[in-house]
Amino acid sequence: MFALAYFLSQFFRHANAVISEEVAGDLSLGAARMGLMTSLFYGVFALAQLPLGSALDRFSARWVTPALMSAAVAGALLFGAAHSFGTLAAGRGLLGLGMAGVLMGSYMSFGHWFPARRFATMAGLLVGIGSLGGLGAASPLAWFSESYGWRSVFFLGAAGVVVSAVAILVWGGDPPEARSAASVSAGGLGDVFRSVTFWRIAPLNLFMGGAMLAIQSLWAGPFLFDVAGFSTLQTGRLLTLLSVGAALGYVVCGWLADRVGLVRVLLFSAVVFLLAELAFLAMAVRPVVVVLSAQYLLFGFSGAFQILLLVQVRACFPPSLRGRAVTALNVFGIGGAALLQWAMGLIIGSFTRDAVSQYPPLAYFVAFAFTSVGLVAAVAWYLPLARASRGQVAVETVSPRPAGSA
Repeated sequence: MFALAYFLSQFFRHANAVISEEVAGDLSLGAARMGLMTSLFYGVFALAQLPLGSALDRFSARWVTPALMSAAVAGALLFGAAHSFGTLAAGRGLLGLGMAGVLMGSYMSFGHWFPARRFATMAGLLVGIGSLGGLGAASPLAWFSESYGWRSVFFLGAAGVVVSAVAILVWGGDPPEARSAASVSAGGLGDVFRSVTFWRIAPLNLFMGGAMLAIQSLWAGPFLFDVAGFSTLQTGRLLTLLSVGAALGYVVCGWLADRVGLVRVLLFSAVVFLLAELAFLAMAVRPVVVVLSAQYLLFGFSGAFQILLLVQVRACFPPSLRGRAVTALNVFGIGGAALLQWAMGLIIGSFTRDAVSQYPPLAYFVAFAFTSVGLVAAVAWYLPLARASRGQVAVETVSPRPAGSA
């Protein structure tokens, strides 16, 4: 049930990378506005995370997740009917709000259904299956959009969200033992934000998870349009490779983490992701189709491992705080996607377009250099945690303060 919902979340999240040219042309939007509008999915998504964590710690994901998904129905309909930037932005923001509880709700539900030793594997499988939505938002979306128009995509998507939300509401409950053991949550966000481990992880989630989402869901497409001169269908094929890589990464990352050590796997994948991101700089100077294909596949595969950061932070906190801890960290990944997506749009938009309205390769070089430098700093900040953990999932377990304490 949750995999279907996550499929739709991924589809809406990444759709703009393929339809960006059509939307921008229909509504006369430049790079800065496209970046801002697309980033609203992540911005609203991030703002919802902290109250979402409290709600998930107190109520079942069976109720919280479908309730939020009703906003995505309205967002998809509004986006599909938009004829102005304001309406388009409102629809995109509602889509972000509606999908804000899908992954976090899945993790809370999985914590009740599966033992801790299998959690990373199951979390990776969930995201791997759901990430097929990213595949749907690549070549299939490019074909459908060219055949029937980009607006019809969102009208059909709204119907899919209704079906998914009802399925979770009917069949997505917790096992009886989890319901009978439910109690009032102790502790609060202060306990999360006082954790040193949390602050070692957060910047990496911003520049790895945030950059992965910002690039996959928007700038990976315009990069190919402007720098490599690809058509919509050619761009869709490479975005499909990126999504295939991400799906494979999501499927295997949890399995590897449960066997090799979560932090060790995370650190290695971060380095590979950095190399794949730096390749954008080289391709901006001299694009080569074969290299681009391999790079997009590797970028998606290594970037998918960022989902393990949510698994890591979950293991550092007691059950009463896990909803708050995971959603607080997710603010940096999703909020980072919004921030980086918008910032890259501002950087690219600061350059002058040519006669056919394309931005120069230098614009993308500077934008990707910006995110790469941030990732280098985040990996360096994460290193002390990697050394201290010695490959284990958690190096610090935070206990909530007694009720009534300062």
